[in-house]
Amino acid sequence: MSEFIEKRRELSIQEYEFMKHLKLFTDEEIHGIKNKRFQHEHKVERRSKELPDFINYIVYENNVLDLLKERRKKLRVHNGRHNLESCIFNRIRTLYKRAIDRFPGEYRLWTHYLRHCEKHKLETEGSRTLDKMLNYHGDKPKSWITAANWEYKQMNSMDRARHFMFRGLQQHPECRDLYLNFLRLQLQEVDTILDTEEDIAMLMEVESSPLKRALECLKLIYEHYKHKDQDLEFFVQLLDSLKKCEATNSFALVVLGDMKRLFQGKELMWNTLALLELRGSYLLHGTDDEGKKSENTFKENLEACVQIFEEAVQILPTKTMWSYYIDSMLKINEDMSSHQKLRRKALGVAFKKAFENGSLGEDKYVQYLKLLIHTDKPQDALVNGVLEKALDAYPSSVKLWELNLLYLARKQEPSEKFDIVFKQSLIKCGTDVLSLWIARFQYYHTRTDLSERLEQTFKEAIIQSPIVSTHFQPLYLDFLAITEDINAARKQYRQMLRNCCPCLQLHRKMSQLESIQAQPNIDQWRLCHENATQYFGTSETSVWIEYICFEKDVGSPKHMPTVFERAKSRLNGDLVARLITEYELLRNPSA
Repeated sequence: MSEFIEKRRELSIQEYEFMKHLKLFTDEEIHGIKNKRFQHEHKVERRSKELPDFINYIVYENNVLDLLKERRKKLRVHNGRHNLESCIFNRIRTLYKRAIDRFPGEYRLWTHYLRHCEKHKLETEGSRTLDKMLNYHGDKPKSWITAANWEYKQMNSMDRARHFMFRGLQQHPECRDLYLNFLRLQLQEVDTILDTEEDIAMLMEVESSPLKRALECLKLIYEHYKHKDQDLEFFVQLLDSLKKCEATNSFALVVLGDMKRLFQGKELMWNTLALLELRGSYLLHGTDDEGKKSENTFKENLEACVQIFEEAVQILPTKTMWSYYIDSMLKINEDMSSHQKLRRKALGVAFKKAFENGSLGEDKYVQYLKLLIHTDKPQDALVNGVLEKALDAYPSSVKLWELNLLYLARKQEPSEKFDIVFKQSLIKCGTDVLSLWIARFQYYHTRTDLSERLEQTFKEAIIQSPIVSTHFQPLYLDFLAITEDINAARKQYRQMLRNCCPCLQLHRKMSQLESIQAQPNIDQWRLCHENATQYFGTSETSVWIEYICFEKDVGSPKHMPTVFERAKSRLNGDLVARLITEYELLRNPSA
C-alpha cells in the first residue's frame, strides 16, 4: 500500500511546484493540500475499502479545482492549466474508475460520475460509461431513462436515445415512467426539427421526412402503452408535457379524447379538464389564441373551469371531487392581483355548495370556517350552522373545537358559555388538547376584567397531562413574577416540583427569572440548576453545561470541576464524550 501512495506523491511533485511557481497558493496552503491528499490516499488504499472514503476524496479534489478557478480569476493567472487542472482532472477520473470497479452495485456512484462528466463537458466519457452502468443496473427503469436522456441532451443522438428506450422497455414493458420519458424525448425531437426547418408544410407532406417519422414514433409509443395499461396518471402527465404546436395538435386531441372516454368515472380526470379550462388550453378552445388575452379572458376561463367542476360533482358527488373543486378555487385566491371579487365569489360558491351537499371533509370544514370567521363581519347564523354540522360530522376534531372556541372569544361571549364549550371539547377530543387550552388562555388573557380566571386557567393547566402541563408551567412562573413578585414565583416553582410532571423549561424559566433580578440571589439561582440536573442529568448534556457556565460566570469558578465530575458520573455513557468536548471548550475558548 505504502508503495502506491509514495508513487502518487512523487507524481504530484511537479503539480505542487507549479502551484508555487504561479503563486496561486501559499507554501502553507500547498503543505495543507499535501497532508490532506496523504490522509485521503491512506483511506482509499487500506485493505478494507469503503465507498465514502472515495467520495470524500473526490469531493476534496473538486473543492481544490473550484479554489484554483477562483484564484486564477482573482490573480488573473491563466497559464499552466495543463499542468495543474489536467492533473486534478486525471486524479478525479482515476478515483471514480477505482470506486466504480470496486463498488459497481452502487447506482449513486454512476450518477455521481455522470454529473461530473456533464459539469466538465466530458460528454464522450459519460457516453462510454452508460453501457457499463446498464450491465449492473438494467433492473432499474431510472437507469434506462438516465442513459436515454444523456444521449439525447448531451450527445444530440436521438438514435442512441431511442435505442436505450427500446431496450429499457424490453426489460420493463409495464413501466409508465419509461413510456412517458420516451414520449417526452420524441416531443423534444419534434420541437428541435421545427426549430431548424423552415418549410413545415412540406415536411408534413413528405412521408419519409424526419418530422413525419418522429410523429409516427410518438403515436406508436402512445398506442402501445394505451392498450397495455389504462393509467390515468399517465394521461395527466402526458398532457402536461404537450405544448401548443400545430404538428402535435391532432395527437394532443387524441390523448385528451382518450382520457375523457376512459376515465369518465375518475375525479382526477375531471380535475385535469377543469384546470385545462382555467389555463385556457388550446386543446379545449382551438388554436386561434395568439397570446394576446383580453381583459375578460380570465373571467371566461374561470367560468368554464367552474362549469366543468359543476358537471363533475353532478356525475361524481364524492368528497374527493368536491375537494378538487375547492382546492382549485383556493389556489386561484392565492393571487389577488386582479379580479378579487370574482375569485372570492367562486371560492365562496364552491364551499357553500359542498356544505349544502354534505360533502366537506374535516380539513375542508376547517378551511371553510377560517374563511367565514376571519372576515370583517362574520355572519353568525352561517358560522354557527357550519360549526354545528361540522362537529356533528367530526365530533372529535380538535381543530374544529379550537375554531369554535376562537369564534366565541372573538365575539366576546360570556365566560360561562365559553367554559361550557371548552369542557365539551375536552370530553370529545381525548388527549391531544393543548391547542384547546391555549385558546382558553388567549380568551382570558384578553379579558382584563377576568384576571382571576386567567390564574385559575394556569392552576388547572399545570396539573393536566404532560403535553399541556409542560407548556403552561413556565408561562405561569412568568405570570406570577409580573403580577406579584419573585417570591410568589419561587413558591409556585417549589410546589410544581412536588406536584407536577418534570419539565426542563420550568427550571430554565426560573433560572432566567432569577438572573434578571436587580440583586440576584445566587443560592436560589444555583438551586434551579441543581434541580435541572437532578431531574434531567442522565439524558441532557445541556443542563450540566448550563450549570458549569453559571458557576464560571456568576457563581463560583472553583465549583466547575466538581460539577463536571458529577456530570460524568450521572450522564449516560454515550453522552460523556460530548460533555468532555464542551467542557474543554469552556475552559479554553481559544482552543
